[in-house]
Amino acid sequence: MTGIGPRLLDWAQKQRADRSISVVVAHREYEAWFIAAAESLQGKRGLPASLQAPPEPEKIRNCKGWLSERMGEGYSETLDQPAFTSVFDLTMARRADSFDKLFRDVGRIFDVAVPPRTP
Repeated sequence: MTGIGPRLLDWAQKQRADRSISVVVAHREYEAWFIAAAESLQGKRGLPASLQAPPEPEKIRNCKGWLSERMGEGYSETLDQPAFTSVFDLTMARRADSFDKLFRDVGRIFDVAVPPRTP
C-alpha cells in the first residue's frame, strides 16, 4: 500500500494540475522534528540543558514519550508543540529526512536555493 504522502499528492495534483504542489508528512510523529533539532531546545520548557539529538530521530517510536521523559512536567502536545515549533532550529531539524524534504520543497516552491544538509 502506498503511504499517505503519495496518495495526498496524487489527489491534490488531480484537483489542481495547474499548480506546483508538494506534500510532506512527518515520519511517524511531528515531534521527531523537535528531536532532530534537540540541541536548539536545550533548557526550554523543562528540557535539560544537555539535551542531545539521537543519531536517527525518525526511528524513535513514541516521540512524545521521548520528550516527556526528558521534561520535568512531561510533554503536552497542546502547550509544548506550539512553543517548540516557534523556536526549534530548522537547519538542525534537517537531520530528519521528512523535514529535509519539507525544507527542500519550500525552497523549490519559492525558487530559493537550498544548500545541501550537513551530515
